[in-house]
Amino acid sequence: MALTPFPQLIIFDCDGVVADSEALANRLLAESITKIGTPTTMDDSIRLFMGKRWEDCMRAIVDWTGAPLPATFEAGHRALSRDRMRDQVSSVPGLEPFLKAYRGYAICNMHGLVERT
Repeated sequence: MALTPFPQLIIFDCDGVVADSEALANRLLAESITKIGTPTTMDDSIRLFMGKRWEDCMRAIVDWTGAPLPATFEAGHRALSRDRMRDQVSSVPGLEPFLKAYRGYAICNMHGLVERT
């Protein structure tokens, strides 16, 4: 198989590559935890929860708060995150020109292969 000088597939890691959502995600998690009675800052959220799978975060939140999570915690946090992410996260600088330059290449995102034309 010969090497080609151009990519045949582009794989995007979302945070920091397509959109910078990490700071907002941590602010929102801190807000959700604060709402259930444990004051939590964005710095707390980064230190305690960043980089963990959601299931691990849930256990870590219980450890942090010292109490079981309300049954509505996950759904409420996801709704808050969905609304705020949609309104407050934008693409990283340079993404649009990059996408335009590589239009026509196959692109892979977290949902799998997406064909671009």
